[in-house]
Amino acid sequence: TTEEIIKWTTNKSKELDPNVIWLLQYTSNLNEKVLNERAFLKGILRKEDIRFIDTFDYVHGFLKPLNKKIWKDHHTPYGNKIVCQAIFDSNLIND
Repeated sequence: TTEEIIKWTTNKSKELDPNVIWLLQYTSNLNEKVLNERAFLKGILRKEDIRFIDTFDYVHGFLKPLNKKIWKDHHTPYGNKIVCQAIFDSNLIND
């Protein structure tokens, strides 16, 4: 199941490098399944004390009016800039 894969992956990432930072990214088409997986994943990452950057608000939240500039099957160059801004704003890259 997806939940088992998430648990296995988070455990393996902690074994490989405890300083890893997960970057959560999303497709242009969200559905309830993806949103539920997002919530589950964030819960596991918090429980396991794994640092992560969630780009959701940047690419689907407060930038929704700019959605067509961000997506064209995948992030556009402008979308990549938005994801980079999320990384910069997280302040995790300076730790």
